[in-house]
Amino acid sequence: MQKFGEATTLKELMAIVRERRKALGITQRDFDDIAGLQPGYQGKLEAGVKHPGYLSLPCILGALGLKLIVVEAEAGLPRVTRSYVESPPVLSAAMKAPRGAAGPA
Repeated sequence: MQKFGEATTLKELMAIVRERRKALGITQRDFDDIAGLQPGYQGKLEAGVKHPGYLSLPCILGALGLKLIVVEAEAGLPRVTRSYVESPPVLSAAMKAPRGAAGPA
């Protein structure tokens, strides 16, 4: 399995997609046809005018022979998330009561 790049943002992911498409010698117009996209869609994605959706992203990656693999960042969890996980906030009894339940009498 060859690694083509790392992305933590959509912009970085689309840059990887663009570089892979270009490396394969496929024009944006031809790529739209290959991936089953509307004409001009890939150009708009690469220009940042549009963002891929849950239907188009698998088509785009599949047409390029790519897949997403989600891994933990080298730095691990951000401090705010780590603090929450280590010491979750304590909820009052009123906040824990299910909706529609009667409160204290």
